[in-house]
Amino acid sequence: MDDRFDMLLGSYSLSDAQGLDLVSGPLPGGYELVVVTNACSDRSPEIAAGLAAESPRVRHVDLEAGGWGRAVKAGLAAARGDRLCYT
Repeated sequence: MDDRFDMLLGSYSLSDAQGLDLVSGPLPGGYELVVVTNACSDRSPEIAAGLAAESPRVRHVDLEAGGWGRAVKAGLAAARGDRLCYT
């Protein structure tokens, strides 16, 4: 086990309300952030894709269909860590 820890962040039009840019800072060692955007009507997919392009420790999954459960399932499928948490 390499003791990696993945954090899953589901986003439904989150960029205007809370700011996906809050997660753009450095992540502690061993962490990876998986951002799942689903049916967003704002710039969340664009911001998440930009974060993923800038950092190998940020992954972005974009879904066309909405739903919190869908986002969590997609994030879990994309996660590579040994331990997971989600919001």
